[in-house]
Amino acid sequence: MHRFTAVIKRHHDDLPAYLIVPGELGDDYGKQGTFVVELVINGKEIGRRSIKPWGDGRWFLELTRKQCGQLDIQPGDVVSVDALPAVETPPELMSLIDQHNLGVRWRGLSDAQRRAFSEHIFDAKKESTRKSRLERTISWLRRHG
Repeated sequence: MHRFTAVIKRHHDDLPAYLIVPGELGDDYGKQGTFVVELVINGKEIGRRSIKPWGDGRWFLELTRKQCGQLDIQPGDVVSVDALPAVETPPELMSLIDQHNLGVRWRGLSDAQRRAFSEHIFDAKKESTRKSRLERTISWLRRHG
């Protein structure tokens, strides 16, 4: 887990708020591109959020207006942040990929494609939705991978 403080920023009123993430976070996790963490801000769990590279060893993450409102924070506020490594791929998806011999196809996708499929599954609120998304992912891999 990484703990740091950051200032909430916003370039323009029409854009999401964001905060700068210390460069060593990506280094410690061995990342060079976008990756997902479990995020806690000011002691409140935010859930899975993407940390994105900004160049020159810097990273950032966006916060929606809704998240800022739930946290009662605004641009200029200093916040305490805990970032924990997140599971990158749902275990049941990996199991299905193995069962259907789709590992080569899965690894052939870009990091962004694998992350998009995984996050779509993680975002499911109901078990039936999660199962349906798993089945559609496997079906897509069979057809397109």
